Amino acid sequence: MAGVNGSINRNANLVGVLTGLSRVFGLIREMLTSRLIGSGLEQSAFVFAFTVPNLFRKLFGEGALSSAFIPVFKDELENGGRERAESMARAVSSMVALLLSVICILGILGICCALPYSEGGGRVGAVLRLTRIMLPYAVLICVAAFAGGILNSFGKFGKAAFAPALLNLVWIATLCGLFFFPELSKYERVRIVAWSVLISGVMQLAYLVHAVHGCGMRLRPTFSGWRAENVRLVWRNTFVGAAGMGAGQINLLLDNFLAMWAAPWAPAAISYAERIVYLPLGVVATAFATVLLPSFSSHFAKGDHDGASATLLESAGDVLLFMMPAALGLVVLAPDITSVIYEGGSFKPEDTVRVSRALMCYAPGLLVFSVNKILTPWFYAKKDVKTPLRVGLWMIGANAFLNILLVITLPYEWKHAGIAGSTVVCSAVSCLVLAYKTRDNEGKRVRFGALAAPAFKYLLSSLLMCAAVLIFLRIAQPHIVAGGGLYIAAVGAAVVVGAAVYGVAVYGLCPEAMRRALGRKGK
Repeated sequence: MAGVNGSINRNANLVGVLTGLSRVFGLIREMLTSRLIGSGLEQSAFVFAFTVPNLFRKLFGEGALSSAFIPVFKDELENGGRERAESMARAVSSMVALLLSVICILGILGICCALPYSEGGGRVGAVLRLTRIMLPYAVLICVAAFAGGILNSFGKFGKAAFAPALLNLVWIATLCGLFFFPELSKYERVRIVAWSVLISGVMQLAYLVHAVHGCGMRLRPTFSGWRAENVRLVWRNTFVGAAGMGAGQINLLLDNFLAMWAAPWAPAAISYAERIVYLPLGVVATAFATVLLPSFSSHFAKGDHDGASATLLESAGDVLLFMMPAALGLVVLAPDITSVIYEGGSFKPEDTVRVSRALMCYAPGLLVFSVNKILTPWFYAKKDVKTPLRVGLWMIGANAFLNILLVITLPYEWKHAGIAGSTVVCSAVSCLVLAYKTRDNEGKRVRFGALAAPAFKYLLSSLLMCAAVLIFLRIAQPHIVAGGGLYIAAVGAAVVVGAAVYGVAVYGLCPEAMRRALGRKGK
């Protein structure tokens, strides 16, 4: 099995570096946001409002549409020719832009009609006003993500992976500018940030469409080819896939709704915790998922099911190698990392406690979120969109039940942590079901049991890492003051010590896995 993933790892490393760069920028923006806006009602309203265009992005951008489009597009490139592939891409992108523009206009009109009936300074009014500003971002980012899917199909992963950094750079520049206007209220600040999100959407769209043109493909609007068989196939799979992915997004909306109901600060606290989790998730899991869909599609287009199975197994092993220590490390260091990153300005010590509780519950999810991300492309590459749909629909019911139960029964200061924990539990069950349903054409399942031995070694190495981190902090604690420069340095040094211990332990127990994951050939 060694060596199968050479190009996968190289491409994943490239995407991981660029996605990681974007996530670092995202973390910086959250650091600035926490100090300028805090974790009160204003930030919670912004988080809720920003979920709406992100819902469309997941369904019609980099989510269901890309997952349905890339296998068909790759098949056209391999067997139908470039001209047919370009015609299909132009037809689908034009239909996406028109459909979402109509939805956006209707949404804005609906919000304008609802605003007079909402409470002027309340939660609903704040969410509606911010949603009205950011709703057009859904059109821009979905067409941009579609262009990114085309680039990925051509093996041009770098530019598509860098595009989200533009959002964070514009966001950071806006927040830095707001430091010069301390007289602005928190709501005025989030309103300005909402406009910056819209501007970044224009920049991402222009950047990615220009990159697609560089590949010799023109995404000009067209009304021809809309009824072609390959276009209809893309849309059939998209709508089925959107129902599956929509289950996850409905879960997210439900999480935000219940969090807003539980406490005004809860959506913001969950969002700040998610941002920390998204950094390792984006560097590793999202990078693998990005390159695996076109890779699986290519394997299945050639009938190479054994190659696809080997690729899936190696990718799952590589993801576990990196995410096992990240998950356990975040559990151990949750209060310290939250304090170092966010605390200061409008972000108070009690906010640190709330965010760290959500982070401790989210951290184990790094493993299941990551495995889920690399399992889902397997089904979409086989043009099987119904399996993720069925699993997603079951999970939405389970997640809703758990969320409501935990919000009702947990203490006030732990309700938001319960929402995070239920998301992790439901994702874990979803992973198990999807793994069970992976089969080749002969009905044989992928042999995930082969991962048990390396996973145990990664777990043992991670426990050694956690012990080293705790010992280091116990020794350093008498010499530092929370929030001071030495405290920040001590937490950073603890992370370095832990990473070194884990690296040495893994290299001693399974050196071939470390070499392969870093893109080097095994012995």
